[in-house]
Amino acid sequence: MVINVLRPNRMPLHGNPGRDPRQHSVEITFTATTNQIPKAGSDAKKVNLYTLKELSEDLNEKHFAFDHSTILKNYLEDIGTCNPCKKQCDVGLIPTQYLNSFITPIKSFEEISAKISSDTLVLLDIDDTIFRSASHYGAGEFFAQIVNDEIIKTKCTMSQAKLKVYDRWIKSQLNVSTKLIDEKIRKFIKLVKTNNAVVIAFTARQPKIAEITYNQIKKHDIYLDQLPGFVFKEFYRNQIFPDQKWCENEKNVKICNATENKEHDHSQALFYKGILFSHDLNKKGKVFIDFYKKLSNYEKRKFKKIIFVDDKLHNLKSLEEAASSLNLEFYGYHIENNFQHDYKLAIKEEAKYN
Repeated sequence: MVINVLRPNRMPLHGNPGRDPRQHSVEITFTATTNQIPKAGSDAKKVNLYTLKELSEDLNEKHFAFDHSTILKNYLEDIGTCNPCKKQCDVGLIPTQYLNSFITPIKSFEEISAKISSDTLVLLDIDDTIFRSASHYGAGEFFAQIVNDEIIKTKCTMSQAKLKVYDRWIKSQLNVSTKLIDEKIRKFIKLVKTNNAVVIAFTARQPKIAEITYNQIKKHDIYLDQLPGFVFKEFYRNQIFPDQKWCENEKNVKICNATENKEHDHSQALFYKGILFSHDLNKKGKVFIDFYKKLSNYEKRKFKKIIFVDDKLHNLKSLEEAASSLNLEFYGYHIENNFQHDYKLAIKEEAKYN
């Protein structure tokens, strides 16, 4: 396994003469923390990630080689003696609020390893996760670039720019065709439904593009849980100018401090036909907390686990924090794409529709 670790700590040695039938060997085990995703290397063909809860629930000796189940039992007993008032256990564990969560990089939906059951809520991002534009025009990178161009052209903030160019983005979605990121997504959704879990899409798109988005997904024969009778519509008051990032620049601090009448936008989040629209200006984590509280009143079942797939790491981290605040197990999957976007070609393609 290839990984850089922090604060390595050695556990007590395990050297029972009968632990390895091939020869007498001594096991030296270390615990550590890391800010990286572990990847297989050296003599490891594959790396799986497990929560402490999953480990404690399945320590059957038949599932482990040699005395590895005993080593894990000793490890779990060891961390159970940690002072819960401390932010971190002395044995080098991650902060306690993240003990039941992790984020894993994947290239395909078939790599999702988290167990799915009736108490699982599955959330799938849309752009560059479910599908993307079949052309350069209308791709996620196209939207990011036209936002950046607007910032440079009008000297506005990112929030202002997103609102100004959004109609242009909507037009692109009306004109382009889309292609699935991974054909295996249908098989994954079928697995989710077979296990009686709930699966919905969760996008940063604005609600004004709701029907267009629904039709795009439907064209790919992807059917989400529409939750009949469930209603979620919330407005969030977001500061548009000056925004926090703009004010962090030393040149703009005086302007920010002197600005009394700040511009705001009441950005809407909406659940529509199996799709939760958080709106570009709202953090997905914040929207999810409000959505989940209403969903808990709608659903008779009690969800215990969240599986979220997204191509943007900041969205995954936002959801991870939200799930932690709701005391939910979190399994995040960062789907990796290596698309080469040509902005100049996208502009030429756009000109055909003007």
